[in-house]
Amino acid sequence: MFNTRERAQRDESVAAGSKIDVRMAFRESLFTMFMIFTALQGQQTRLFSLNHTTAGGVHVLVFISNLRMDLGNHTVVLDAAILPLTHEVVPRISSFLAALVMLNICHIKVDSEELNLWKQALPAMVERCRTWEHQADCEYLPESSIPLSVENGHTVVCSCGNGRFPPDFILGIPEWSTVSKYFVRAAVSPCFQTPFSEKLFDFGTLHGCWACGKEKTDNGVALLSCGKCHKAKYCSADCQRSNWKPHKSHCRAQS
Repeated sequence: MFNTRERAQRDESVAAGSKIDVRMAFRESLFTMFMIFTALQGQQTRLFSLNHTTAGGVHVLVFISNLRMDLGNHTVVLDAAILPLTHEVVPRISSFLAALVMLNICHIKVDSEELNLWKQALPAMVERCRTWEHQADCEYLPESSIPLSVENGHTVVCSCGNGRFPPDFILGIPEWSTVSKYFVRAAVSPCFQTPFSEKLFDFGTLHGCWACGKEKTDNGVALLSCGKCHKAKYCSADCQRSNWKPHKSHCRAQS
């Protein structure tokens, strides 16, 4: 199992009996996927699971195809194939699940609260990239709600979009051509700051340090200005250096 440093610290807190806000836990799980898929932390893999170790083990598989820009929302998404493991589907793909044991899978530990939050979020992630139409026999219709269930192992995401992937969407997965009909495409996006759980930082502000947001230097004096554009403000030379790469194009345009 792979872990980022932040995730490992969270697991230590849970082991010590500390209560973790479910929204924070959900965001950290997403962060783990992004960091490990991009190899920014830990060993790189494109295969993930949501693993509730005390309640049935793996509940959801998430196989990532690519990292894509979402220009309309100024963010990125993981273009993924997801499969909630239900009582109905597991017996049909038993040989496939056995073959996965030999692959590098990042098992992300979740508790019951976070797993339910994931199951409620997954349909929205599917809808975000949907190019197909819901069918007349869509599983969402009887309850007129999404998801149909998060408690008893039945359908979490409807089957209308199952198997609808571009050619070569996932490579190197054994039996993918056989089991892809059970997966659905989803756009897994990161979460931002959680109100009431952590301090929010407005990246649009020009009043604080452009790297860390501080309004004064550690010595309590006014911020330093960029010597070229005189627009950007920094609390230290270290912050200025760390912010130079994203600031460079803006600086040249202003100078």
